[in-house]
Amino acid sequence: IGDMPVALQVITRDIADQLGTNSLTGVRITQVYTNSTAAAAGLKVGDLIIGLDGEKIPATQPGDEEVFTSRIRQYRVGDKPELSLRRDGQPVKLTVELARAPKLEREMKKFQDTDFEFSARDLSFFDRVHDDLPEDLPGVLVTEVKDGSWAAVGQLQANDIIQTVNGQPVAQIDMLETTMKSIVQQRPKFVVLRVVRGIHTRYLELEPSWDNTK
Repeated sequence: IGDMPVALQVITRDIADQLGTNSLTGVRITQVYTNSTAAAAGLKVGDLIIGLDGEKIPATQPGDEEVFTSRIRQYRVGDKPELSLRRDGQPVKLTVELARAPKLEREMKKFQDTDFEFSARDLSFFDRVHDDLPEDLPGVLVTEVKDGSWAAVGQLQANDIIQTVNGQPVAQIDMLETTMKSIVQQRPKFVVLRVVRGIHTRYLELEPSWDNTK
């Protein structure tokens, strides 16, 4: 299934009137994802997509973005449909190579640690775009930390990106799961996490109470 790496909004009647193009239907580009096929093709924020391979896009109400995206999904990865655009009032035609649709948050693999009592998952494409993270930044995203848990006492927070555990890289959630299971077997006095929080890198020292566990 093909995907166009941009964020869109429908050209509603109100928007069309403000743009002085009340007869146009389609979608307006609100974001072009960096290092994407859309950026390489020259798409820009503000472009109005009014045609796809010569066919008009009957999108006129909020929520009609799906009219466009459903048509795009009829293509395959690597296909190059032609877009009919309006840019600064002028007609423009561009061919855009379609990328593979990124996984949504709900599709990402998750891991719940029942000893330190926190949950995490792989970073998604949209996490990286929303938080302006480097495309190759390794790590897993903390999604939940239980109050009063070993993780919480060690100051781990939701939205932290864990990069290493006791010096072991955890670039993906499978690596985190393997490492945390190994730690339960080894029962070290301290567990040190390197995390990215916002623009800062921090080292968190977790002190598990193994004596209180079976």
